[in-house]
Parts: sequence; structure tokens; C-alpha cells
Amino acid sequence: MRMSSLCFSFVCGVVCLSGSAVARADLYSPNQAGTIGLNTMPNARISGKDQVWAGGSFSDPYAHGFIGFNLSDRLDVTLRQSAEISGAEQDPKRFYPGIDFKVKALSERRNRPQVAIGAQGAWGHKRMAGEYIALSRRYKGFDFTAGAGWGRFGSALHVDNPLAYLGDHFSQDRALDGEAQNGPSDWFTGKEIGLFGGVEYFTPYKGLSVKADIGADRAMAEKAAFDFKPAAPWSLGVNYKQTLRNMAQIDWGVAAQGFDRIMARISLSQMMSKLGKRPRTPDADFHQSAADQAVLHYQNHYSLPAQIGAAAAHIDKQKQQPITRFLPANLGLRGPEMTIVNGDMTRAQNGGGSSAEAWRNVSINALANRYPNHDRGRGKTAPLSLILDSQISLAEDEYIALQRTSVLAQMRAPFKMLFMDVGGGLRLNLSDNLHELEKHSAPPPYYVRGDVYNYTGALLALDNLYASYGHSFQNDVHVLATAGYLEEMFAGAGLQILHRPFGERLAVGAEGFMTYKRDSQSDLNLDVHRGATLSGRLSTYYDLPRSDMTIKTSFGSNLDTLWGSQAGLIKRFDNGATLEGFITISDVGDMDLFGGETTPDHGVRLTLPLGGVKGIPDYASARLSVQPFGRNRDQFVNKPQDLYDMTTPLSLAHITKNWHDVAVNAE
Repeated sequence: MRMSSLCFSFVCGVVCLSGSAVARADLYSPNQAGTIGLNTMPNARISGKDQVWAGGSFSDPYAHGFIGFNLSDRLDVTLRQSAEISGAEQDPKRFYPGIDFKVKALSERRNRPQVAIGAQGAWGHKRMAGEYIALSRRYKGFDFTAGAGWGRFGSALHVDNPLAYLGDHFSQDRALDGEAQNGPSDWFTGKEIGLFGGVEYFTPYKGLSVKADIGADRAMAEKAAFDFKPAAPWSLGVNYKQTLRNMAQIDWGVAAQGFDRIMARISLSQMMSKLGKRPRTPDADFHQSAADQAVLHYQNHYSLPAQIGAAAAHIDKQKQQPITRFLPANLGLRGPEMTIVNGDMTRAQNGGGSSAEAWRNVSINALANRYPNHDRGRGKTAPLSLILDSQISLAEDEYIALQRTSVLAQMRAPFKMLFMDVGGGLRLNLSDNLHELEKHSAPPPYYVRGDVYNYTGALLALDNLYASYGHSFQNDVHVLATAGYLEEMFAGAGLQILHRPFGERLAVGAEGFMTYKRDSQSDLNLDVHRGATLSGRLSTYYDLPRSDMTIKTSFGSNLDTLWGSQAGLIKRFDNGATLEGFITISDVGDMDLFGGETTPDHGVRLTLPLGGVKGIPDYASARLSVQPFGRNRDQFVNKPQDLYDMTTPLSLAHITKNWHDVAVNAE
């Protein structure tokens, strides 16, 4: 038996037989590719709750950049860009992007290790792609890991693929390089697999740990491509975790790979709840339509319970009536009738009671409420939003990392005479390097978003300008019609329909748009090109229990007139931050300069409220998107108003999750 197999057998025995100790998620750090792990290999550990981390590493011949997110206590997702590079100061020769994930299959118990299933480059370039099953076991200060790897993680070919007995999919030959993108059809395939193992020792010195591992990556693709001499399969290194202000942590790692290579890594991590802060004390926008009834107009920058608490306390202070039936509204869309004891809100805010006590007296009627005929639920205020919008790409596998930064100033206002709402926004282009896209991208048959660089030249441009009409039928069927300049690149009109029963987890929607490409050479991009494009799709939404996550799936016709589907996750955090991720599933992709297809269109968008930070307006936020630029396939219009998002503050999940905010005025 080979030496690495003997080492694996020893580590696997230790993992299975050692006694268990408490494994704290905040102790662990990323490996060289950005996944929580050892030096070069992953382990079975998941990052801390609601953690986000970003960093980079260098190990000949690659430099890795990554940003990772904890989406639940069982799921980590990492966006990674790997650059082929000869030295730390050399320009990259080629990029190999990918989406990595790890799922905890079993939690550690006294009689079993923690088990995780993961993939590097699950969607991305084949050269970096590999899957694994890892087992980790804690014993006092030691955390042992053993695992089996496929693809890149299994190129040592130690044993036959045990999954081959489950079907022909797993026994097919595995290509370790090539321009075709890696995907589910490649997962866990190959005639043979590799074995890996390692250990991390947490020393008595705070923050300092020692990592050692032996892997099964033999760099077969690199040896075939440019006569590369790989490092030894084992590594030994240290990691120092330093806690900064506001509970942020920085990890410094260095390791020897054999006797002739050095790996260096740095990463910064933080809990999502510490990155942004929602304003807490709203000036509630409401008016009383009857003696005991009030229409509450939702304001985007606060939770609905915070606005209910402020409105009820105000009514109680005026000593108008002890109980109020609130009718929440969001630009013509309505929520359930909520009967509130006004005094409960006052007591919760002055310390004489609590939000939990107030909840016991709340009555919700999701079917009975009707807005008065003379009041369609339009508020008195014109909500303003100021957004610092940054987009970077870790997935342009042809040439260079791209970025764009701009500021969006947007406003929505009611137009009561026609029962419509109007909205608009200006975009201030601050910086970008999208001209590189024009230099290096392969010319497509036609452009959808491939000419985005033409829209960044003007310092100031009209982002959107539209009119909309929203209406709710019995609180579970909502419609929204929109027309005008819908987004930076397209104008047109569309209709959204959503069936979202109050208190239910499943919602179903449909939407259709007729769009015209805006002329980037005209003033403020106001002119439009002839020729309309019809697009539409069906969508489902499912709120996962106890996770604050929503699974979204869509299928339909895109702006390129081809059919495709999309799957995504939406995660909402206690501080009002939102994390969205998606990936497209299509038979046809964009072409790259090397004759292959680019990675499937995918992205992550993080929105952070900043209004709770001292000195920053309530309506300010920051948005970071990690998504490819200039794609022409699998694109859909960026709606100025999303019907599902607009009904979320009126949902039972939002109300119960944020109910503690009814007492925020006490702060």
C-alpha cells in the first residue's frame, strides 16, 4: 500500500475512534482556495453563523482570490478566482474561476465524526474542479480530518471509485482540464479517486494553530499543460487568528509544501450582522381612515414592526383610542389587518413591558381588511434611496478582473390622481475598467449586455424613470404593472403577478416584459433602438423553515429570446442586510476567446443598510455584486420594482422575525 494510503488509514482511524470535544466554528480558517479547511485540503467544518470572509493566497503556480458566505449552519458557499501566475509580482496568464460549496451532512456526536460533502469549482473551469467527502473529529486540542476526493482532489488515483456501483454516471472518465465548463454531469466521476487527511492543533497560545495535511492532488493538468513540477503532497504550516474591533477576525497563514514550496494566505472574516445597521427609530407614516383604523404606509429602510410600534405609541400618546386596526400598505399592495393594543407598544418602549408580551395581544386577520374607497394606500412621503453600488467580477476567465463603482440616487413618489406611483433614479459613474471588456471579449452575433462598457462613459446618466400600478386581491394575489425606462440598458413595459398566501411558505409568480435597448450614445441614454424583445418567466419561491432563506427557481424566455432556467437563494439577516445568489442553467453559453464557453452566468449580491450608522442618512445603503460583466446569454431585465420583494415586508415571516423592533424607540 502506498505511503499516502497508509497515512489516510491512520488518520481515518483516529477520526473515528478519538473522543469528541466541542468544535467551535469560529476557531477554523480557510485553506488556500478559500474553503474552511487545512493548508491545501478541506475539512468537514462549516464557518460560524452568518459569517462572511474574503481573502487571497499564493502557492506556485496560482494566486487565489475568494469571498465566502455562511448561508446556514449546514451550508457554506465560496466564489473563487484562481489566476495562473509565475510569481507574486507577475501578471496573470489565465484565470480559472469557480463556485465552491460545502454541505454538512452529519453533525459531530460522541460516537461519530462530522461529515461534509463539498465541491471546488462545482460550476467553473475544469482545471480547478474536484469533489470530496470529508470527516472531521475533535479530540482535545486536535482536530483530525480524513477524506476521499474526486477530480482534482483525487488525481493521485489511490483506489477505485466506490460510487461506480451506483450507476454509469460515476464510472465515466474524468477530464481534469479543458475549455468545457465543469458542472453536475462531472461531479464525483472518474475511474479512481484519491485519499487525503490531516490535522489542526490549536495551541495554548490564543489564536495560534498548527496545520498539517497530505493530499491527493498531483497537478496532472499543470504537468500536461506546461511541464510543471508539482510540490510534495504534504504540507505543514501555522495559522494565526487575530480578533479586531467589532468582532472582526483576520487570519494569517503560511505553510511549507514539501521542502521547496511556500504557501501564504490572508483572510478577513466578520459576522454579517456587524457589517451594516438598519435605522431603528422611524417616524411612522400613517393616517387614520376611521376611529379605530389606520393605514400604515411602509417605508423601505425600516422593518414593518418598528413602524407599527412607532405609530401605535404615537396614537396612545394622543389618547385617541386603546386599540387600533392597522392596515399595512406598500405602494398599493396591502398586508393583513393587525389589531394592536396601543398601550402595549408604549410599555414595550419605556421598559414597562416587552415585545413578547405585546405579541400575545395581537390579532391578525389576513382576509377581512379592505382599504376605504377614497384611500388606495398611498403614503404622504416620497421614499429616497442613496446606494453605493459596486460590482466586481471573479469569473471573467479570459483576461482581467473587472470592476465598476457608481452611486445611485432613487426616489419613489405617489401620484394619487391616477392611483399610480412614479419612480426614477440617476446614476453617477465613479470608476470602472470595463473598456477591457471591449478589447478582449469575443464579438457576439448580437449584444444584450455585452456592450455595457458603452453605458459607463458619461459621468451622469438616467438609470430609470417609470410609472407603476400595484394592487392586491384578498392579500394573497398581487399584481404590479410597470412602464418606462426600466433600467440602465433597457426601456419598456411589463406585468408581474404573484400568488403569495399569507402565512404560507410557498409562493408562485409570473412576469412578462416587452423591452427596447436604450441608446448609449444619446443624452442620458434616453433614446431607444427599434425592435422590441419579448421575455417572460415563471418563478417559485419557498421559505425554508428556521433559516431566514428563500429558494427561488425560474424558467422562461430571456432577453436573448432563448429559453433558460435559474436557481437561487435569498438570505435575510437581522440587521436588514440581504444576500442573494443565483446560477443559470442553459444549454447555450457565451463564447470565450479560446473557443469554449464561459462559466454559467452566476452571481452574488450583498446589500447592507447603512442608515443606523451615526452621521449617515437613514436612506443610505451599500450594494456589492460579484457577477460577470457583459454576458449576452441568460439575461433578464433588471426590474425597478420586484413584486416578491415588495410583498416581503407584509408577510408573516417578516413580521415575526422583526417583532422585537416594536420596542426600538426605547433605545
